[in-house]
Amino acid sequence: MEVLHLDVETVSGADLKKTGAYRYASDPSTDIIVASYRFGKTGEVRRWLPTQPCPIDILDHIKNDGYVAAWNASFERNIWKNILSPRYHWPQIALEKFVCTMAQASYWGLPLSLDMASQAMGGPPKDKEGHSLMLRMSRPRSTNVDGTYEWWHLQDAARYIRLQEYCDQDVRAETHIAYAVPPLPEAERKVYIIDQQVNDLGVWVDTELVSRMQIYATTAKGLLDKEMRNVTGGEAGSCNQVAKILAFIRKTYNGVSSLDKGSVAMALADVHLTGAARRAVELRQMAAKSSTAKLARMTDCVGEGNRVRGMLQYYGAFRTGRHAGRLIQPQNMPRGEIKDTERAIEWMLRGVPAEMLEITFGPILSIVSSCLRGCLAAPKGKTFVVVDFSQIEARVLAWEAGQKDILEVFASGEDVYTYDAKQIGSDSRPLGKVCRLGLGFGMGGPKFQETANSAPYFLGLSLDFSKDAVQGWRKANPYIVGFWYDCQDAAIKAVQSKRNELRPKIYNVGKVDYAMMGDNLVCKLPSGRYLVYRDAMVETDEMGRPRLTYMGVNQFTRKWERQDTWGGKLVENITQAIARDLMVEALMRVWNEGFQVLLTVHDELIVECPETNPKNQLADIERLIRINPKWASDLPTDCDGWVGPRYRK
Repeated sequence: MEVLHLDVETVSGADLKKTGAYRYASDPSTDIIVASYRFGKTGEVRRWLPTQPCPIDILDHIKNDGYVAAWNASFERNIWKNILSPRYHWPQIALEKFVCTMAQASYWGLPLSLDMASQAMGGPPKDKEGHSLMLRMSRPRSTNVDGTYEWWHLQDAARYIRLQEYCDQDVRAETHIAYAVPPLPEAERKVYIIDQQVNDLGVWVDTELVSRMQIYATTAKGLLDKEMRNVTGGEAGSCNQVAKILAFIRKTYNGVSSLDKGSVAMALADVHLTGAARRAVELRQMAAKSSTAKLARMTDCVGEGNRVRGMLQYYGAFRTGRHAGRLIQPQNMPRGEIKDTERAIEWMLRGVPAEMLEITFGPILSIVSSCLRGCLAAPKGKTFVVVDFSQIEARVLAWEAGQKDILEVFASGEDVYTYDAKQIGSDSRPLGKVCRLGLGFGMGGPKFQETANSAPYFLGLSLDFSKDAVQGWRKANPYIVGFWYDCQDAAIKAVQSKRNELRPKIYNVGKVDYAMMGDNLVCKLPSGRYLVYRDAMVETDEMGRPRLTYMGVNQFTRKWERQDTWGGKLVENITQAIARDLMVEALMRVWNEGFQVLLTVHDELIVECPETNPKNQLADIERLIRINPKWASDLPTDCDGWVGPRYRK
């Protein structure tokens, strides 16, 4: 049976970018105004309008258990569930019957943008004029006095027809990609289904705490802005006017060219920064901790049952396959500076005056920043069980490279950071930690110095010492260093084999294999999953050495461009990908045992459990996470967990 390929266009008084698909689809003002669809690769593109009954061919398809494919299918699935079925009497369809072409494309190394992915595969480009029209027509044309909306599509027939053509084109682009790359492997299809079920559950948000924190933060931010105006003599009107603040500071102090987090920390460590310039930097640092944007986002996207849904993006980091954060971005919440967040939250909920909070805990904005995670909480009668893979990337790196002494350190329970420090002639555990976490993928002396001297380490290393530390660490970890070069050599040979051999060869490096799949370089991981480097080529650098390149999304320009890669970067991809596979398999074991997994954040698994016997549930979840898959039976993994009513670091 052919797959049904679907794209819908909607209107709403809600802002999709702020609310996310779940909250948007359930908003009373949201409606669908056109759906375009086709069956299979070459079927005729057809349209459905809300004035029409559900098409007979779609009814028959769903009746016969057919699959429905869409780009970012979570959106179409939510629209189908909340609007097409209850409002327009389309038959309900199970989650398992949806196929996400975006997930399929990202697995095979394509970008998450439909336009970029289609063009990368030689498909039709995005209708840019139609896209602009869609953005306009998806919002109300005007709002009436009684709060009802006037809609573009009901008042401008020509633009409405043009929007329908745009929807048709998106179906053509999505369909082209669906058949230009292989399907999502069955093992990953299972991961995607559980990912969607996890997103459907959502995380309960303490909206009362969010509201209290917004009041505290807004008041504190206003006081900082007022002081900034006084300190700068009105040259900067608020702590957000970075360019004006920087210009004021540089009148008396030239040691800073940016006001990002690292530059501010280094400037404040300089005794030559004094007077009004120092205070301006301090004010900027304090204001930058203001988390009003995240608090506002929580308010925007909280939905039914006070839950935020859709915070995880399957294969969001397409180079490694890791989940990416969406909406309130739990992956990049600040660590915070205060320790007793539980008491601070209790006081804020009680409405304790800001002055008392500051006397006890420190600046208000630091309190708010530190307590952000606590807004994600367990509802009444439930608790969080949070379990973290211990030092998983360091363990994986040593395992895949065959660095046996480090594996023995992990297996014995000895502190690996102290061990690393000793290997380079130091007794500083923080130095050993930054070595283990920073040097495994080829970092050089200058970058190591920058990393070691920035938050959260602030080690104050000289460049000469940093260079010596790098060389000392590399000497102590020869198998890891050798793994960088072996992977680079194997990847280059694999690409070259396509040109030189009738049948491309497989080049093995320890636990991974490199080979060509068409024009794409693939790295087969121990789990059997592939990392895909599209349109890989071997070029020559300015020194005449071979240089490996591929097509990918530039992290700075966000465009689909040719990228360089090298041994250390390849190993970083492999390491993070293997860590991802371990996490995913652990998540699936925990889920299949009946536990309600809510999120994965980096190497943490967040589970919502009944309050009864939480320690027993923690022990059960830790046991499940410690089970290694067969392909990693000799990897010394470990985990550590805690139980509590609110998320915390």
